[in-house]
Amino acid sequence: MRKLIYLPFLFLMACASKQVVPSGQGQLLFPDGRYSQDVEVEVSASKPVQNFDFSCIVQKKPAEMLFYGYNSFGFSLFKIKEVEGQPIQAESTIEQINQHKDFFIKIFKLVKTIVNLQKSDPRIQGDQIHIDQDGIKAHVTFSGYDALGIPLNMLVETKGQYEVKIKTTSYKFMMETDPH
Repeated sequence: MRKLIYLPFLFLMACASKQVVPSGQGQLLFPDGRYSQDVEVEVSASKPVQNFDFSCIVQKKPAEMLFYGYNSFGFSLFKIKEVEGQPIQAESTIEQINQHKDFFIKIFKLVKTIVNLQKSDPRIQGDQIHIDQDGIKAHVTFSGYDALGIPLNMLVETKGQYEVKIKTTSYKFMMETDPH
């Protein structure tokens, strides 16, 4: 009898953890939805090298992209949002981001390009892609795919005036977005 009490909880956990790709999204490397991720950033163009670790919620919809970064205490670090046809909105509590807001927006656009990739993009070679956007040359490596084929890990390396490594150490698809 004791075992039967746990069955409804196991069923609820199984249903809650089931991930479904929104219809028509099967060809996107990252389907529209909400993602939770842990990120490590290393900026080596500045002296000394600066490292940032944070968690991020990414909400991806066909006409909207939102990145919300926060630290381990839950304090907001940055929010950057783009709605189709409107200017990008960016705010941050990190002084370095505010001082280099244009570069921060370029990195946002680069990451937006990455999360909007089609699986069939001819630039993707195996688990890697080279992207040249807004004067930023990036090499991206994907690894650790989940059951839906979504990469759990991503390493973005840039060269040039700012050398940045963005390492996503976990990337969990949390839910699909409302289609309406």
